[in-house]
Amino acid sequence: MIPYYLQENPFQKGKEKYIGKAVLMEKLDAKEIISLCAARGNKIPEYLVESVLKRFEEIIEEVLKKGIAINTPLINIQPSLTGTFEGKHDKFDNKRHQLHFRISEGTLLKRVAEESELFKIVPPSTLIQIHSVKNLSSPTSDYQFEPGSILELKGKSLKYNKQDKQQGVFLVNEESQKEYRMELTIKSTKSYQMFQIPLDIEKGSYLLEIRCLPPRYTSIRHGRFYKAIIII
Repeated sequence: MIPYYLQENPFQKGKEKYIGKAVLMEKLDAKEIISLCAARGNKIPEYLVESVLKRFEEIIEEVLKKGIAINTPLINIQPSLTGTFEGKHDKFDNKRHQLHFRISEGTLLKRVAEESELFKIVPPSTLIQIHSVKNLSSPTSDYQFEPGSILELKGKSLKYNKQDKQQGVFLVNEESQKEYRMELTIKSTKSYQMFQIPLDIEKGSYLLEIRCLPPRYTSIRHGRFYKAIIII
């Protein structure tokens, strides 16, 4: 499920024209993808996955430098030149011309796009955004967590002042509106938060918020995760 929201078209303001924006849930680098490949129960060690991926990248580099196009289920790559040539006898000059590689969707990406489901959400704050929530204590589904679980948040502008009790990571009970501030914070950066859910929290459905006072702002700003958190 991919969340999306509508944003006013900056080129057609005032004409009730909107564009859809997919919400970035998380970013994975090569190391994280390698770990996922090795963790699927197929008993392939990470070093072997990394070795194969490295060789794959080397082959891609070698053939592209020879002018060979790449066609894979993931992506298609082919060389392309930009810049104007002055007559048919002109030659490539890197001061006037550039070599680029055009990349297009492969059959796998096209199929994933066709099969993926989307759902509409309220536009998130452009300042504070929570992209993903993960339980580090034990794998769970449907955002259901137990008291005492260690959670990991990734997003944008998540840093807050721990000394200010109005700032922090909060769980707000949707029914009673009772708030719990996450007091045990393990790691806190602009793009990453790790904390423990209070042991005495009541069961129920909660809204997950980060509240902070960014530089040059005079009032607390809120960032809320798009999906409810269930404490079981």
